[in-house]
Amino acid sequence: MLPQTASISGELLELRKVGIHGPMALPYTWQLITLAILLGKRPPTPLSDAEERGLMDWVWVTTYGEVFAGVNSAIYDRASDALQKMMQGTSWKGTSMAGDVSAYVEEITRFDFRAARAKAFALVLAREFDGGKQEGDGHRALAERGAQALETLRPGKPRSDWSELTIVPSLEDLRAVRELLKVDQQQVLWPAGGPGVSPSQLGFPGDDFPGDVDAWMKARRSHLLKMEKEFVKSLELHWR
Repeated sequence: MLPQTASISGELLELRKVGIHGPMALPYTWQLITLAILLGKRPPTPLSDAEERGLMDWVWVTTYGEVFAGVNSAIYDRASDALQKMMQGTSWKGTSMAGDVSAYVEEITRFDFRAARAKAFALVLAREFDGGKQEGDGHRALAERGAQALETLRPGKPRSDWSELTIVPSLEDLRAVRELLKVDQQQVLWPAGGPGVSPSQLGFPGDDFPGDVDAWMKARRSHLLKMEKEFVKSLELHWR
């Protein structure tokens, strides 16, 4: 349970700029606690662009770096100190938290929304759905419904397979997409005017990708891996 005083409102609206619009989309509760304590001590003035950038990087580094996977008072102290320093422009590598960061990020093998790594990937899907932005229907659905906002593109496929998952807020649109991706269909041609979502929103590499269903899904898998890899590397973490 989150502390009663630690809701995503007021100064914690900063989390929305990272794409986290509610506790169900939050990778680690300790991220919210640390932010609440630190930002609660500040005067009620907007963060500068540099401070905002440092805060956002801290959230993503502590997520992908699994800093709070096994938290204790010492880890919290180092993470809190790192947050302050990163908001002042210091790289996470130059903070006392560096030793707590798992610098190597691996592809998900089995999707489990309870894991911070899986929530990080769910936020990748939300960014794809919302056109690279940190807000929109995809992010709101994830914040409101958590794992229930994720559906398999093809019925009958396991939810543990991340490459089959997507965010489609509208069930009507999901049904329409599934009709297009029937296993026995040899060529997928996205019709103009429907479904109500585009292929790029679902993580496919563009809106025009002729070929059979398997080719579409393989291209989507490669595209999502590339997007996440580039994002991870932008945080000065290593992908393997």
